[in-house]
Amino acid sequence: MTAINGSSSAPLESQAEDDTYHLIEPRLPQKRDEKNPSLNSLGMELILMIFNIIHRESPASLKSLALVSSHYHHAARYCQNQKVRLDISGEKKDVLQRRLTYIEQGGFLPAIRRIKVRGVEDDLGNIEAVAQLLHKATGLRDLDWKNKGAPDSSVGVPEQVLTAIQSRNTVRLHTDAVLNYYRLPTTVPPPPYTAPLARGSENLHSLRMCFTYVSVERCLEMVQRVRDILLSSPNIRKLTVDYGRPDGGCVRYGPLKEYTGFGFVDGQRPSALEELKLGKYIFGSIPTPDLGDNFFPPTNVGYPGKGEEEDYWAETFDWSRLRKLDTEQHTFALRVAPKLSALEEASLGVVSDPKIIREFYDTVPNSLSAIEIHQFDALGVDGIIRHASKLRTLGIHQRQSRDWSEHTIDAPSLLEIQKACPLIEALDLDIKREGDWPYEILDILAGFRNLRRLTLWFELGWVGHEPFDVVQPVVNYSAVDTLFTYVNSKRPSNSKPLKEMKVYCGCLRPIRGYPSQEGLWPRKNTSSYLCQLSERDDQAPDGVFHITCPMLTDDENILLQKMRTENVEVPKEQSRALTVALNGPIPFTGRRRS
Repeated sequence: MTAINGSSSAPLESQAEDDTYHLIEPRLPQKRDEKNPSLNSLGMELILMIFNIIHRESPASLKSLALVSSHYHHAARYCQNQKVRLDISGEKKDVLQRRLTYIEQGGFLPAIRRIKVRGVEDDLGNIEAVAQLLHKATGLRDLDWKNKGAPDSSVGVPEQVLTAIQSRNTVRLHTDAVLNYYRLPTTVPPPPYTAPLARGSENLHSLRMCFTYVSVERCLEMVQRVRDILLSSPNIRKLTVDYGRPDGGCVRYGPLKEYTGFGFVDGQRPSALEELKLGKYIFGSIPTPDLGDNFFPPTNVGYPGKGEEEDYWAETFDWSRLRKLDTEQHTFALRVAPKLSALEEASLGVVSDPKIIREFYDTVPNSLSAIEIHQFDALGVDGIIRHASKLRTLGIHQRQSRDWSEHTIDAPSLLEIQKACPLIEALDLDIKREGDWPYEILDILAGFRNLRRLTLWFELGWVGHEPFDVVQPVVNYSAVDTLFTYVNSKRPSNSKPLKEMKVYCGCLRPIRGYPSQEGLWPRKNTSSYLCQLSERDDQAPDGVFHITCPMLTDDENILLQKMRTENVEVPKEQSRALTVALNGPIPFTGRRRS
């Protein structure tokens, strides 16, 4: 598909912050020659189908098509308004009203399929206006409502909104229930919490619950509310759980003795889930008298079930529809693995014992389409190839550590995977380098025939390593340009070029406390780059692509592009991020001499 040259406004689904919206009255085009075929003779329904394909494959081309005529402008805007983003904050009231007026007067209401709502719920008029939009958007399929309350809070969905969609069982609601009582100022009361209003909602499709508490009262209050929602909402299919006391910092909180877990008993269970992300969560358990009250962690005298809550989940929940599992609860993952007959994607995070990874992937009864592990040797070639018949996405990545390079994949193993897994479309890999670029690895990566997206993670280095702090060769803008060109030049003749390549230099653990200058050096020198193949049919076959650096400003990215294609001189005044992009990590010069 050849993108059409020209400028145009941004897609309307991302224009929630824009100040103006211009309506153009569409006029039916007139054929100049009745003998010649014309796209316009197909009728608006078929034109919209074609424009939808263009919108999916080349958004830039659709923006350019909007400039051709008022007829095409209306068709393009109709497609772009299938996804709408709205900000309900009081300070955005005027922008919201202009946005809603534009949608209605432009005739785009029937086009809307998904609405994302963000912002602070501090204006009832804005909430009511969005509720009215929901009544009129008859083609709506998904409502993603994630408001913003006090620090780290998202407090549910207003009653007016739930009422607007409750009679339409085809509308799927996606929302958060997030409260961080630990960070709430003592002088500020908790925000109005409307999440319990979703209790019994047939629209509720996905729920992300994140609660941080300190007191027993908050713990029991929150778990009771969420349990009621889970048990009463029959169509929940996606669930994220991150529930516990604060971690990190100087004060460490152990689990409460009164802790109940979710406290499902007597066959209670949520509806069959399709996706589960189980983060910070402690399963409840019955008291263990022989260990005494001083045993850490303490037993949960509040847990109402019998035995261990982990066992109850494994044996009672319906796991037959679960397609995606993301958890670091490793014993739980092993318990449910034999029941995951529909599983397609799995991620178990960082696992200290590689046997857990191998046992999980060997026990899952079917082949997976996506595998994510933190170290290659945690699963090995045989464990990966076992899923070759369906495997399309493979990720092997961990945060940088002293022995990081020892756990990266080697060339012979990668070649085995390439030969055995022909369906792979996306790779996300840690790659080591030792004085030169790993061309053998790059050649093998280029040989994955169906590969369209590639992510490479390179080691940054460590302050104090001699003779250099920075691993060589350095990762910078010109090096990434060379790498992307090289990989595409080695692609098999009967395969498509890479569509996208991301390159990262450094992936460090979060910094805590008060770090020294040496401790801050990695954060100041990590970098990332995104290479994207041109959408134009007359450029893509020739390998024309663009590079952007997320850590740079738009002006700095434009400058780098000009330096790459027009020989523009390097500016004398540079930000540190631009210097890192141009030259690679800056060696640390403040090391103390012994």
